[in-house]
Amino acid sequence: MIVSSTGLTKSFPQLGGPPVEILHSIDVSVRDGEFVAIVGPSGSGKSTLLHCLSGLERPTEGRVEIAGIDTARASASALAKLRRATVGFVFQSYNLVQSLTARQNVALQVRLAKMPAARASEALTAVGLAHRENAYPAYLSGGEQQRVAIARAIAVEPRVLFADEPTGALDSVTGDAVLAILRDAVARRACAVILVTHDLEAAARADRVLVLRDGSLYRELIAPTPAQILEAVEAPLPAAHGAPGVAAAAGAATAGPDRGAVRP
Repeated sequence: MIVSSTGLTKSFPQLGGPPVEILHSIDVSVRDGEFVAIVGPSGSGKSTLLHCLSGLERPTEGRVEIAGIDTARASASALAKLRRATVGFVFQSYNLVQSLTARQNVALQVRLAKMPAARASEALTAVGLAHRENAYPAYLSGGEQQRVAIARAIAVEPRVLFADEPTGALDSVTGDAVLAILRDAVARRACAVILVTHDLEAAARADRVLVLRDGSLYRELIAPTPAQILEAVEAPLPAAHGAPGVAAAAGAATAGPDRGAVRP
């Protein structure tokens, strides 16, 4: 497994009150070369889960491992090295350096990872932007900026790519192009992709879909349709929902191993 969590619980301090628990004892595992989507209503903890699985946030309780490294116990320098060599990130806001060209943005990441400089141009070619490598972000469309961000991530050949709403600010056609690039990273590079999205059509492209409800893993769907994902997101919660692990267990008991069903 490239990424796994056991009993992952995350709380945040609250001014004048007890800590607020956002994630409740979540167990997740992701294999190399697997495309996993995380969906759920707003406020269900999707981005918090992504940040914990990627090492950007440390769990309050439980364990998270990336490539066998326990992120809660790793030093800051060890985590930084892990992110440079093993992990890639793509965010909705692109996070490009405005004073650098497309190629320079990608080359900066390549240089930090101490990899051959040619990787920058190769990555831009892979996302169809070789002809725009000298353009600054201000002169690129939203879709082009997101493709530069993906090129920056895949240039260092990460084993896992974390994508937080990468199509959220894009139109449907451009969003489809970005998703195709992410799927290609899985197929051609054996890179795992963990995607957080509100877009059910985007989520349906994944091999598995994790449905979060109120900070708990409610259901796990295998190759579902958008309609099946919507049903899981909007289904009435079990009466026992709220206790860590109860919702996931309740969901697992309601379906078999068919397409769109919960994995046993």
